[in-house]
Amino acid sequence: MSVNLLVPSDSNIGGRPPLAFHDSELPGGASNLAIALLVRASMANTDVRRVLIDTGASCDIMYTILFKILQLTEKNLSPYVGSERYGFNGSSMQPWGYVQLMVTFDEEEAKKTITVPFLVIDCPSLYNCIIGRTDSQIYS
Repeated sequence: MSVNLLVPSDSNIGGRPPLAFHDSELPGGASNLAIALLVRASMANTDVRRVLIDTGASCDIMYTILFKILQLTEKNLSPYVGSERYGFNGSSMQPWGYVQLMVTFDEEEAKKTITVPFLVIDCPSLYNCIIGRTDSQIYS
């Protein structure tokens, strides 16, 4: 993976650096913000596969299966104060809280590390986590 800015370099909205890919790596060879990417990353010294980069998502989600794999505990959580969240199937769930982790993509020269405030959700998913828009902030 390599890193390229899809937003102007002077816009670092939300305090997080932009995360994107070279145009040549995208289907069709051109930027398309609607394309979700499935990548792997390093979190808490663990190689994590099935990380969905979805610029359409407004929240960064970690599913409890990954939370447990990373051997995180309640001590790692910040409280979630807000209403229940709803899944695509209409079911509701109360998030466990937030966990903030350093997430590293790739290695060597192309390495990119960002801090991600994940909302921990207890529901089944094909993905381990979802990283949403780079302009996202900690949600209330």
